[in-house]
Amino acid sequence: MVNWSDLDAEIQLWRDEGRTPTLWWRDDDAQKDSAALRRLSVLSSKYAVPLALAAIPKGCEQSLVDVVEDNPGLSILQHGYSHLSYAPVTERKCELGSHRPIITITDELTRGLQQLREMFGSRFHAVLVPPWNRLSLDVVDSLPASGFVGLSTLGPRSSGSVELVQVNVHVDLIDWKGGRKFAGEERALGQLIDHLRLRRLEKVDPLEATGVMTHHLVHDEPLWVFLERLLSFTHEAGVRWCSTDELFR
Repeated sequence: MVNWSDLDAEIQLWRDEGRTPTLWWRDDDAQKDSAALRRLSVLSSKYAVPLALAAIPKGCEQSLVDVVEDNPGLSILQHGYSHLSYAPVTERKCELGSHRPIITITDELTRGLQQLREMFGSRFHAVLVPPWNRLSLDVVDSLPASGFVGLSTLGPRSSGSVELVQVNVHVDLIDWKGGRKFAGEERALGQLIDHLRLRRLEKVDPLEATGVMTHHLVHDEPLWVFLERLLSFTHEAGVRWCSTDELFR
């Protein structure tokens, strides 16, 4: 059974090599202020951990701007445009797949980019986070021309477009098939330790910060408890949480 002592041991192996583990935090589906989002922001401030909010342009409210302005550790990425699936019901959900003309998709993404830039100014980074972490290769290829400088999906990154900086997430705290509840301490820690270990052994890109993905709107209390313990544990262990500026500059 994987536990906190296993995470501590992995961190110590990094230290033994004179290295510091790097993490980053991405939260998806932001559109407006809420008690859950404020609770997330409080945790970010309490432990001085930068937090990248993937915001959905369509329906994004001024109240989200207010939340971001209240916490200098928050930044905004672009979470598709509408977060609607255009895939047939027999396929996995996807907004940015091959189910619509590429010009329709790029027009929406460009419109969303301009909207978020106007709303959030320098706190917005032209980084695309595709809903459900899925998108077609045609969309990937179109991103630089649409004004995007970065991309963030799920899983260890591979060599891709030289025009895009890609930094993914690797730890999903929610069990989407098991009732949208906390995935559990063992599974979450296992994903975290696995990616750190693979980076240390250079079996995946060792320079890609290990990403933790949350979804504040569907957190149950066990997830909130785990998240705070993770932030506290890594703070005490000297793990470095990276900012959006650092990751996507």
